[in-house]
Amino acid sequence: MQIRHPVFVILPLVDDAHTSEVFDRGIQPALDGCGFDAISVDRNAIQRGISEEIYKRIRQSYFVVADLSHERPNCYYEVGYAHAIGKPVLIICKGGTSIHSNLSHLKHYSFTDGASIIRLLKEKLPSFLETADRVHDDTRNGKFGRKCIRGGYRLSAKIEKCTNKKCLITLEVSTISATACRNGKVKFYMHEWYNKPVQTITLHDGCARYEEVTSNDGPWTVGATIDGTNIRLELDLATIPGAKDWWYRDCFDLA
Repeated sequence: MQIRHPVFVILPLVDDAHTSEVFDRGIQPALDGCGFDAISVDRNAIQRGISEEIYKRIRQSYFVVADLSHERPNCYYEVGYAHAIGKPVLIICKGGTSIHSNLSHLKHYSFTDGASIIRLLKEKLPSFLETADRVHDDTRNGKFGRKCIRGGYRLSAKIEKCTNKKCLITLEVSTISATACRNGKVKFYMHEWYNKPVQTITLHDGCARYEEVTSNDGPWTVGATIDGTNIRLELDLATIPGAKDWWYRDCFDLA
């Protein structure tokens, strides 16, 4: 089964027509097509308003998509909370919306309807999720083009189990486009300090999984290539849900 991380969607609670257009016909199908699960207050039976449940969902998300149409205070509050805990936020709004001064300096994108949101997210997500510059001894950082989504493929990871000073993760390359080849071989590139820094896994029905990868020395950047193509994928393991909670608290005492 494909690795699918949750993405919390901040929506203005104005009327069902807006939610249906923006979430049901725009954000949800766009994220689904990229291998993510969209979560929102209206569509996932979360208590309305600012609540611990919303905070929890934001913390558990891979990133956040915020619709600031209608300039609702609760939306700004939730964006502020996401920023405060270091969660990436992709801001969108209906054309003609005024973005308030405290967020106006941030990059935001306008839409007209659900179809334009799908086009927008599919275009912007690969760059939005790019890896940032890391320390000099993160040897894979920047070597694989910085994008975890490219050419109809996505590189993802999830934490399976953590114990003291040790974490087991699963790496996965999956197809997210009908035109991407669903067979072949994928090479995963771990940190060069690993006993076997390069591992080759065969794609089966559009998915190659490298399981029970042991990490006990930090959330390094990983890379992947698909044989027979020029596609190179890159992912910073520190960005996946739960990674910072374990690595920084238990390994480095930085929480």
